[in-house]
Amino acid sequence: MSQTDACQIQPRMAVVATSLIVENQASLLASQLKLPLISTATHFTADHYDFILLIDSAYIALQDTKLLNTKPVYIDFLAGKNAWRQKAGGQELLAKAVGCKGANKPSIIDATAGLGRDAFVLANLGCEVLMLERSAIMALLLQDGLTRLKSHSNLDNLQLVQQDALSYLDQLSESNRPEVIYLDPMYPHRTKSALVKKEMRILRALVGDDQDALALCQQAIQKAKKRVVVKRPRIAEPLLAKPDIVFSGNNSRFDVYLINNQLYK
Repeated sequence: MSQTDACQIQPRMAVVATSLIVENQASLLASQLKLPLISTATHFTADHYDFILLIDSAYIALQDTKLLNTKPVYIDFLAGKNAWRQKAGGQELLAKAVGCKGANKPSIIDATAGLGRDAFVLANLGCEVLMLERSAIMALLLQDGLTRLKSHSNLDNLQLVQQDALSYLDQLSESNRPEVIYLDPMYPHRTKSALVKKEMRILRALVGDDQDALALCQQAIQKAKKRVVVKRPRIAEPLLAKPDIVFSGNNSRFDVYLINNQLYK
């Protein structure tokens, strides 16, 4: 995600080791993230913390303390929706939007990585993808998912940098400019799905709505070599000017801005 609203209130969070095996790892992460480290035996409720960062031997996850009877959220590129997308060959509209077709596998910066799902689809299609994520917690979950993915596959074209997208793009050298920059800014309440609600609650709590989405899109226009792709709710107004190409689905669409269009300069 790009830079958050400065007024956003940060969620109350603590770190928990689920076993003795990972106590040292949990202690180190708590220190790095400047979060309290609590024992699994500690009695806590939603009145104490909004989220618990669970350090497990199998994964790193976030538990919503208002939903303690549900599974925690962690990033697993090997199962669930991500695995289905890999087997299905990715999303057709997304592939068309970024210009991935046949032997053409563009280099892509996903400037609003979030849960990494679209970036994973694009990497599986053969594109070189760099995810940008400014939230230290979300980057931690993404890196955990990437580490487990790479221990079970030879996928090496999906990378992660924990940095604010505006700052990263501003410092991007000419030689490192990607062919495509992909943006999926956080917008309020795009779906009523119970599962996505849980994940979106966590994303929204950590990064807030992307108040600087327009500035990020304008920056992306200056840095991408070929196109900028913006994912939007299907009935929302375009983020920038009228896009050159639009690929619409049932709930969302992809607005494509071609860099050779002087209207965006």
